[in-house]
Amino acid sequence: MNNRTIQLNLSKFRAINEANIDLNGISVVSGINGSGKSTLSKILYYFFKISNNFEAEVYKNYESDMTIIKDGLYYITRNFPDKGDNYSIRNIYDLFNVNVMALDEFSEKKNRIINFIKSVSKDYDKVSRLNNDQSLDNILYAVNSLIFKKDLKSNFFDSLIKKVDSVFNQMEKDIDEKPSVYFKKELGRIFNTYLEPSLLEVKEMKNRLFSYDEMSFSSSLFINNTIYIDNPMAFENNNDNYDYWNDLNILLYKKSSNHSNNICEIIVNDVLEADINKDDMGNRLVYQRKFDSLMLDLQECATGIKSIGVIYTLIKNGSINDKTLLIIDEPEVYLHPQWIVEYARILVLIHKYIGCHIFISSHSPDMIQAIRYISEKQDVLESLDFYLAHEDNNRKYTYRHLSKDIEPIFECFNISLHKIEKYSI
Repeated sequence: MNNRTIQLNLSKFRAINEANIDLNGISVVSGINGSGKSTLSKILYYFFKISNNFEAEVYKNYESDMTIIKDGLYYITRNFPDKGDNYSIRNIYDLFNVNVMALDEFSEKKNRIINFIKSVSKDYDKVSRLNNDQSLDNILYAVNSLIFKKDLKSNFFDSLIKKVDSVFNQMEKDIDEKPSVYFKKELGRIFNTYLEPSLLEVKEMKNRLFSYDEMSFSSSLFINNTIYIDNPMAFENNNDNYDYWNDLNILLYKKSSNHSNNICEIIVNDVLEADINKDDMGNRLVYQRKFDSLMLDLQECATGIKSIGVIYTLIKNGSINDKTLLIIDEPEVYLHPQWIVEYARILVLIHKYIGCHIFISSHSPDMIQAIRYISEKQDVLESLDFYLAHEDNNRKYTYRHLSKDIEPIFECFNISLHKIEKYSI
């Protein structure tokens, strides 16, 4: 176990009875369909996504509160006879956009919003005195019902300032304390369940980052971004049901200087015999074959080329680095057999030359063997661990640590041969 080991411990959740997984370089989990491999992948992905982007998660959590206040103030100010640029919809929406706020801008943003509310209050009083009618009072009554869900009081704007102050204070408190409820809520959302694991914890060098029983969690020192790849169709395909697809596409088009290295050269010269670059507009990835300069939109390429092209692009633009957790969920499903070994080779080389953690779920004999023996060839076998899902009596699964031994995995795969014999005799 090296000093960068991440540990995931999970008990009695969905199909899993028990799983104790070390991420010590390359970790491969195997088992039949329905044994919980994707459950492990998603738990790892969403934990590190939330812990590494926690400020954004907090802002998103309170976005609805700020949106109601923003909409209410715009509803009031649009009825002012002389609105001016200060009350334009763009100015108001920019003011209340907390998603792009850096932590050191916290107090400034809050004060700007409070000063804006004071300005609206002052102008409201002025317009009310000049017009001397009930129209603005009716509007204020409606906005009060929207925001506070109770009868209008004379100190509406003061109450609104207190609410803004309270929301910002709570956001700041959440960012400081990192309540574990953020990750617990995400588990319920992604698995569409209210059921809770009897044990769920993530450790780093034996230090607990998260435990389901504790009130708060910590960020990792060694993982600062995580990438989840389960389907080459995710490329240029945004899907609200699979938000990790959207996250992947953002990374593929991020602006970054090229990180040319040994792996990129191997992929270009030995595997694809082609390069992949952004087009002149910077909004498409283009495959260009070396021997005849054939150019194709990567989206239109075969799934094998697309799968390797996605990995190549992430390496090239620096998204995959030594602090990345790269999660590959059953890559063989969309790969022709000729590409499986090449894909496995690339994953091993990523760990060797870049040093990131890699978590792979697979039920492909070719993928399992390729990872095992290429790792040995590349002198990274010590960083490789295999796990196999073993079915218990209750039709739940316990993950057994196999270390470097892949024979039990092949015994598991032989089940399909027994079924062929059963149904063919």
